[in-house]
Amino acid sequence: MPSKTEALTREDWIKGGFRALTTGGPEAVKIEKIAREMKVSKGSFYWHFKDQAALKSAMMSHWEAWGTQAIIDRNEERELSPKEKLQDLSARITNSRDAASGGLHYGGLMMEAAIRDWSRFDKNVRSSVRKVNSTRLDYIAKLFAQLGLNADQSKLKANLLYSSMIGLEFLEHQKLADLESDLSELLTLFLCNGDDTGG
Repeated sequence: MPSKTEALTREDWIKGGFRALTTGGPEAVKIEKIAREMKVSKGSFYWHFKDQAALKSAMMSHWEAWGTQAIIDRNEERELSPKEKLQDLSARITNSRDAASGGLHYGGLMMEAAIRDWSRFDKNVRSSVRKVNSTRLDYIAKLFAQLGLNADQSKLKANLLYSSMIGLEFLEHQKLADLESDLSELLTLFLCNGDDTGG
C-alpha cells in the first residue's frame, strides 16, 4: 500500500472498500474506516470520488469489469475448445480468490458472499449482482451449448455449476469443502454426461 496519501489511486480505494465490506459488512464501507484500515488520511479519497455513494457505485462497476468481463475476455482470447474453456474458467475462478495478486486485495474468498449479502439491502447493489449473475450464467451456458447440449440442458448445467460454486465458497470458508477440487469434480461429471447428449 502506498505510504503517502497522495500516492493512493482510485483502485486502491476500491480495493479498500471491498476489504472493508468483506470483513465488516456494508456498515464498514465508510470513508473514515477504510482510510484507517489503509493507515492513511482520507484526503486522497476526494481526489477520486465525490462521496461514499460514488465509491459504492465504482466498487460495483469494478466488480463487473474485473470479476466478470475481464475473466470472460481472457478466456475467449485463448484458442481453446469449449471443454477446455470451461475447465480453464473453473481453475481461474477458484485459484484467484485467495491469491496475493488477485482476490486477497479485494477481501479474499468471502468477498462475493459479502456483495451478495449487501444486495439484500441495497437496490443498486442488487442490480449489479443480477447483472453479474446473468452475464456469468449466459457465458457458461454458451460454452455448454458449444459442446452440443440443447438450450435447456445448457442453462440447467450452467445454473447448477454456478450455484455450486457460490455454495462451495461458503463451505470452504467453514473448512467443510475444497472449492477448487470439488468444483473441478463437478465440472468433470457434467462434461462426461454431456458427451452423449445431442444438440
